Amino acid sequence: AAITPVGDGKTIIRLTGDNVRFLLAKGCTLDLHASAFQSGQCAQTLLARANILLHCIKSNSSDADIFDVYVARSFADYAWKWIEDAGREYKIAVIRT
Repeated sequence: AAITPVGDGKTIIRLTGDNVRFLLAKGCTLDLHASAFQSGQCAQTLLARANILLHCIKSNSSDADIFDVYVARSFADYAWKWIEDAGREYKIAVIRT
């Protein structure tokens, strides 16, 4: 028998803001309209060329949407750079927590 811990195999990138759905739609084929992809929902999909799990944490018309992007650690740098590049038109800001 063999046991392999895989808990550290994913990186989470949290995205929030008024334009987060537009940003994600640039590289994702899911329908991300607030009526189609609501708070609490998640889906496995591609973001650019990286396999991700997309989780809508909060979707509320009065506040900014919050999404968590779960990506394999080996693709995290690629996904991060893609998000930075795709988000330039929305003037994204990085907030380290």
